[in-house]
Amino acid sequence: EIQRSNLQAVVLQLKAIGIDNVLRFDFISPPAAETLVRAMEDLVSLGAVDEGGQLTVPLGMEMSDFPVEPKLAKMLIMSPRFGCTDDAVTIAAMLQVQNVFVSPPRDQAKAMAAHTRFWVHEGDHITLLNVFKAYMARPENVRSTFCRDNFVNHRALQRAVAIRKQLLKMLQPKLKRLEAHRRGDAAKREAEDPALVALGGRGTVDDLRRCLVSGFFANAARLQPDGQRYRSVRDTHDLFIHPSSVFFKERAPEWVVFHEVVLTQREYMRDVTAIDPAWLWSWRQTFTSRPRWCNCRTTSYAVRSGKPSGRASRLSGNG
Repeated sequence: EIQRSNLQAVVLQLKAIGIDNVLRFDFISPPAAETLVRAMEDLVSLGAVDEGGQLTVPLGMEMSDFPVEPKLAKMLIMSPRFGCTDDAVTIAAMLQVQNVFVSPPRDQAKAMAAHTRFWVHEGDHITLLNVFKAYMARPENVRSTFCRDNFVNHRALQRAVAIRKQLLKMLQPKLKRLEAHRRGDAAKREAEDPALVALGGRGTVDDLRRCLVSGFFANAARLQPDGQRYRSVRDTHDLFIHPSSVFFKERAPEWVVFHEVVLTQREYMRDVTAIDPAWLWSWRQTFTSRPRWCNCRTTSYAVRSGKPSGRASRLSGNG
């Protein structure tokens, strides 16, 4: 599991407990050094680790406390800047559960018709948000009926509700600490993230997508001239839209960010959202330059497993 997983969260936890040289850490099943270096580069780009390889305070420390992957943690911490914290927390919770949509073999046509009612041209993340909001808009005693009629997974949504409550409970004090730190050292930190304030907000759909970019900018990809392949902007790797995506049968947008890559016969992007490439500009330098501590000759991206990374979470689904 360690050898095939994305190691960002593992490296961040090692840094948080004071282990500086992760390349020399005594793993039970040591991953490739290249994979560890890539994880460190990703954490530097997210601002969780500085260019000297040290955990940043307070951002990196706060991110290490979140029971979600670092990209999602950064998105949540940045969400007040875009006025979309409530929706960002919902998306983060929905990404922790599997199989939100169900398609029984005998009712695939009905299921597809029901699912398309939630689809939006912005992509999969906003579609998941629509499902959650529609579910929560129903009285609790009819939610199971809503799920049955719309071919969505009642248990998955119940778990998403519980995870969302936990994330909101965790997020409020973190934002207060980050804001206090910013105010207390403003003269030294003018170039860092702007004010992180209270929950809620009235951000637009574009604000929410920009918030997604703030955590997943390294997962950006551009459509190629053949209209089917995408190429990751970070390392020109060929990727394809996952069959479960809104965009699989619709017109593919030119620029997207994705949550994860699943390898089957092809390398598929799962949970994809259309973006404006201009939103990537402010994050460009964070993943096109290399940190000072890295002296490896290559850290080219590769999917090293035939298994998807899954959506394992340290959060409980029980309230």
